[in-house]
Amino acid sequence: MTPADTWKNQDDSFYIQIMSTSYMWFPMIGTMSTVIFGLLFSALSNALGWNQDGSVKVKCLSVPILKLWTAVFPNEIDRLVDFEQANETSTEVVAAFEKRRSTAAMSVR
Repeated sequence: MTPADTWKNQDDSFYIQIMSTSYMWFPMIGTMSTVIFGLLFSALSNALGWNQDGSVKVKCLSVPILKLWTAVFPNEIDRLVDFEQANETSTEVVAAFEKRRSTAAMSVR
């Protein structure tokens, strides 16, 4: 028996087993724990009613993110984004959104 075989067969404590985890597992462990804890916290905050106001001020969003949200969530953009305080960089996106909303409303009629 080699020393490596005897090390593998030892019954070490939980702390030693965690510390001997390969460095190649750390990204997967970190990603999975982040997703799991994020989902749990989101479910808990929804159940307790902590996120009553879901709108984000338009001046807090960058233009690419605002364009992405407008493309991905065209029907819910009014609920997600507060367009009341638009700054200079987001006015063109707000104008494009208003144009898209008006053309969509005309096509529905």
